[in-house]
Amino acid sequence: MSVQLVITGLGCISAAGPTARDLEATLLSGRSCLAVSDNPRFPLAAQLPVGLVASPVPAGSRAIGLAVVAAREALAASGVAPGMLGLAVGSCTGGLHGSEESYLGAGPELVNDVYRDQPVGRIVAQLRRRLRIRGPVTAHAEACASAAGALIEAVGWIRSGLVPGALIVGTDPLTRL
Repeated sequence: MSVQLVITGLGCISAAGPTARDLEATLLSGRSCLAVSDNPRFPLAAQLPVGLVASPVPAGSRAIGLAVVAAREALAASGVAPGMLGLAVGSCTGGLHGSEESYLGAGPELVNDVYRDQPVGRIVAQLRRRLRIRGPVTAHAEACASAAGALIEAVGWIRSGLVPGALIVGTDPLTRL
C-alpha cells in the first residue's frame, strides 16, 4: 500500500525576503535577488553574485535562528502542532557562520562558546527544544544535498508509520567558504 504525502506548510528566509511568499513573488516576477557585494570582509562576494538575507533572527547562532524562524512559518502555515512530528534537518555549513565571525573578530587563539553551535546536531537540538517536538530527530550534512537527505529520511518515517508527519528543515547561513 502506497502512502500519499502532502506538503502542508512552507517557511523560507532568503535573499528574496523573510517569508516563503516573498520568495514566491520574486520567482514569479523573474527578478533576481543576487547582487555583487561591496562588503570588504567578503572579498569573494565582490566577484560572484550573492544573496544577502536582511531578516532579523533570534540571538545566537545564525543557522539556528534562520531555522527557527522558517520552521515557525512552516508550522503556522500548516496548522499542524509540532508535538509528535519528526524533525529532519539538513545543513551544509551548520553554524560555521558564527565560528567564522568569532575567528575574524578575535583570531585563532579564541576559545569561545560559539564553536558549540557549529555541528548540525546542535541545530537539531535547539529546534527540538524551541518548537517542543517530541518525535524522532535526525541531522544530515551531505554538502549541497543535506536537506534532500533529511527529506528522504522523513518520508521513510511517515511511510513506515513511525510518525504522522515531519518538519524538514534546511539551513545554511552565508560564509566565505
